[in-house]
Amino acid sequence: SKPVFSWQYVLVWFLAGVCMASPLSAQQRVIPLDKLQSGLDFSGAEVQSLQADEFANPGNIALDTGNKLWSKPDGKSNKSCQSCHGDISRMKGISVRYPAVDKVSKNLFNLEDRIRQCRTKNQKASEWPYESDELLAVSLAVTATSLGMPLQAQIEGAAKSHFENGQRIFMTRQGQMNLACTNCHDQHYGQKLYTDPLS
Repeated sequence: SKPVFSWQYVLVWFLAGVCMASPLSAQQRVIPLDKLQSGLDFSGAEVQSLQADEFANPGNIALDTGNKLWSKPDGKSNKSCQSCHGDISRMKGISVRYPAVDKVSKNLFNLEDRIRQCRTKNQKASEWPYESDELLAVSLAVTATSLGMPLQAQIEGAAKSHFENGQRIFMTRQGQMNLACTNCHDQHYGQKLYTDPLS
């Protein structure tokens, strides 16, 4: 029998070829970096007020726990964080430098990575899992000492490739919905996704 010719088949094969030949492309950033805002700026007045209240903020429970863990000896070394680093107030300016490249492993570390490494390497203690209450509490306590300081993470030198890779991922369409992070957070910031405003 004679094959059926259809322009629809031609169009489908043409589009499939274009898609296979064209890698997922990155887009241009809509918002300049100096115009970016904190996610807190997009929350309601009640949430902002609660965050600013040094007494009513529910995070203070974790902050108190973190300060206690800082001075609590642990692990085979029977040392506390304070044993090496001194009073937690001496951590001022530390958290704003992260993420940063670890000089030994050459891996990109955030503050939690550094705390976990210090705990296992120097305290000889069990590793705190990510998102564990203890890790979050100590991270908060360290971060709180730098309250109000601007971020100082380096994006040059050893960190440059990590920054560029993160920027590429943020700007590249992918997944079943063919969306990039930028499509929501840059192009539709301030608009609501269900009940939450996009930061």
